[in-house]
Amino acid sequence: MTTYVVTKGPIEQAMVKRLLREHPILRRRDIQVLVRERSTLTSVARTILSTRHEPVAVILDTKTMDPGAILEQRHLAEWHVGAAGLREEWEIVQGVPEFAVLLFQDEDALRSLLPVSLSFEQRIVARYEPKRVLTEVFAQAGKPYPEALVRRIARTRLSHLWKLPVLQPLERFLHGGSQAQHAGDPA
Repeated sequence: MTTYVVTKGPIEQAMVKRLLREHPILRRRDIQVLVRERSTLTSVARTILSTRHEPVAVILDTKTMDPGAILEQRHLAEWHVGAAGLREEWEIVQGVPEFAVLLFQDEDALRSLLPVSLSFEQRIVARYEPKRVLTEVFAQAGKPYPEALVRRIARTRLSHLWKLPVLQPLERFLHGGSQAQHAGDPA
């Protein structure tokens, strides 16, 4: 059975593919990473659940740091996807404010990923607008964005990111169980 991870763009796709390749167990699983830039990701997940009857994880950018808005987005996504399948068949992962912010969580990886060093101001802005900072840094170096970043992600070690709390539910889900099951909650 194939498991799907649906995400919005090439950076997120490259990140997930790299994380999967470096994972000792998940690299042997049949996991397909799909990019749907023009689709509602939860609609894609619903389609996979209802037509293919296969598990799917959705990676969503929140585009906000507001806890209330993040929770509301989560509930809406869970309601939308949950209508198409059992709880153990899907997972929602929220990148706050964007999934790309995870790239800034590991200094060693960041040095390999970026063509130039970050300024103090860029480090602060990256917490809130990571893609804006990535765009600036690659423009400063005269490198095409996001293409150059995607190539760098493909050869940079990101396995340390699996330890981040935001990725732990995804890892559990891809191992074969939802967050609720592992927490002891009924599915």
